[in-house]
Amino acid sequence: MVSRYELRELLQTLTPSARSALRRVLIQDEAHRTAIAVILASYRDPSDYALDDLIDSLRIDPNACAYAINTLDEIEAQVEAESR
Repeated sequence: MVSRYELRELLQTLTPSARSALRRVLIQDEAHRTAIAVILASYRDPSDYALDDLIDSLRIDPNACAYAINTLDEIEAQVEAESR
């Protein structure tokens, strides 16, 4: 399992399209953990095992999913603010 700090760091490493796709899956169906793995796997570098930990955390811990959604929103707001 990853800590909240590690979760935030991992989410920040995702591309904007990966963050958007992940957020949609988490919001639409938090119980469908396989979709989370598929979304993240399609965006990950095969040598990046940290994302494997992220996938495991999101599949196991419903609180991690809620935190991830909030964190993705914060990252998106920060990106938008920086682009102005």
